[in-house]
Amino acid sequence: MDAPATIPIRPLVCEPPVRGVSWVMRQAATFAALALAAVTLLEFGYRLAGERALSRAAHAALAEAALPRATSQSVEQAVRTRLAGHYDLGRDTTITFQGNGWLIRGPIRPRAGEQLTIALSAPVDAALPRWLRSATFWNEGVKVSARAESR
Repeated sequence: MDAPATIPIRPLVCEPPVRGVSWVMRQAATFAALALAAVTLLEFGYRLAGERALSRAAHAALAEAALPRATSQSVEQAVRTRLAGHYDLGRDTTITFQGNGWLIRGPIRPRAGEQLTIALSAPVDAALPRWLRSATFWNEGVKVSARAESR
């Protein structure tokens, strides 16, 4: 018979993994991508909330315009009051009030069948908190808007 084969036993050595420059750069890129995605999602959520607030304010303005002694100033005040708690939307919103396509200033006297339209627009930055504005540099010139019509 042949002699049994011997298998040498080597001790298991556990060394900590070596993390080089490339590993650090990959991790940094991953964290940067995750941070950018989080900022983009936050900005999108605040933009949707701002658009919804503008829509509610436009509908409140139409309700104000239906009152017998409504003026363009009272309609504007209704919009500004409705947007008061939404960062800078109350201050930076542009309000356009039209009756049958004509711009209305002063007293509002809707006639039978006249279509009243309220259009609100504001820069997207007005819907964002200040700390998020500095992180979203790509919003230059972008507006959020809402429109409400009565028939």
